Amino acid sequence: MPKDNAFGPRVRELRQERGITLDEMAVAVGISASHLSRMERGMSAPSFMLASRLAAALGVRPSELATIQRDQGAVNHELVATLAEAGMELASAMEITRKISTTARRALLDVLTKG
Repeated sequence: MPKDNAFGPRVRELRQERGITLDEMAVAVGISASHLSRMERGMSAPSFMLASRLAAALGVRPSELATIQRDQGAVNHELVATLAEAGMELASAMEITRKISTTARRALLDVLTKG
């Protein structure tokens, strides 16, 4: 399975949970809204300096964002594998995983593995 950039989508979720718009966040960290949007969609990864500014704007430590990325990557991988084992095509499992929130991924994984 290709390695997904879980960092960006989690940044988006944290930003939205805090009620910060894309434009507000982009201004706060000193990048364009389009750059932030690409990063949040997992199309690009932030530099260490940008990750630090994102963490500060979100009120978390940079190390927390790194941990979030590792943890989310593990959840994503496990969910895709579980869906594939249940008979879903790999591409479809990956697409579903990309389109649902972190909370929904964990909940779906719980249902599939404990249900």
